[in-house]
Amino acid sequence: MPEEKWEKLADAAFASFKASLKGLVEREDVEAFAKEKAQQIAKEAWLAQTATDDTVKAEHLSNVEFIKSSIKGKFYQLEIEIAIEAKDTIVRVLNGLGDLILNLVKGGLLAS
Repeated sequence: MPEEKWEKLADAAFASFKASLKGLVEREDVEAFAKEKAQQIAKEAWLAQTATDDTVKAEHLSNVEFIKSSIKGKFYQLEIEIAIEAKDTIVRVLNGLGDLILNLVKGGLLAS
């Protein structure tokens, strides 16, 4: 099955996440969480970009905002034992990637 375009976006976002935290936090549990969130954000952003109806587009953009707003709480619920500063950095990087994806979508920079 060919890879969906949103999956390529998620892969690029996740690669940026890993590069941003190289040497600081390199753990499988953190990476699994980040990859899941990158996929969720990328898929919703892509669905917003390709929506033909403004209501559907707004719903998907709202979903992205919800995912972003829930990252910190969900990450802290995992009880991954790393320093609070590292957790805060991870949350900031994931939210930054979410903002980047949203800006690409809102600016129409992602061709459908």
